[in-house]
Amino acid sequence: MRLALMLLVACAWAGAARADDAFFRSCEVQRRAALVNADAEAITALMLSGAQYVHSNGEVDDRKSLIRRLTSRELRYRRIFVDEESYACHASGCEVRGKQTLDVSAGGRDVTVRNEFHATWLRAGDACQLVAYQSSPLAMPSH
Repeated sequence: MRLALMLLVACAWAGAARADDAFFRSCEVQRRAALVNADAEAITALMLSGAQYVHSNGEVDDRKSLIRRLTSRELRYRRIFVDEESYACHASGCEVRGKQTLDVSAGGRDVTVRNEFHATWLRAGDACQLVAYQSSPLAMPSH
């Protein structure tokens, strides 16, 4: 009986973890789309006002400065391709780590950047809130 109860709890926990993963995967998809589309409204909804967004070149933005840079076209994400990511989630938050390649226009230059990223999310009811984002440069793959 005890083993059956433990299995039932483990299965329920695994099902909840998958549901949490799906919720926060959706948040990541929304974040990337908001960046590519320079969508100030979506970024405002997704990021906490005090959140920090650390780019792989070391520049740091808060929500307001990130929106300003995107809407002024000073910074433009043309494409974000994630080729690896992992989620460590629970009901109220999630740590997302991954590797990605970005086509970006910054400072008048078009560049392709390969980096590792780490995003920290909180759940606020049915909404997600980005608490912090940081990326670090990686070498471009050789072909």
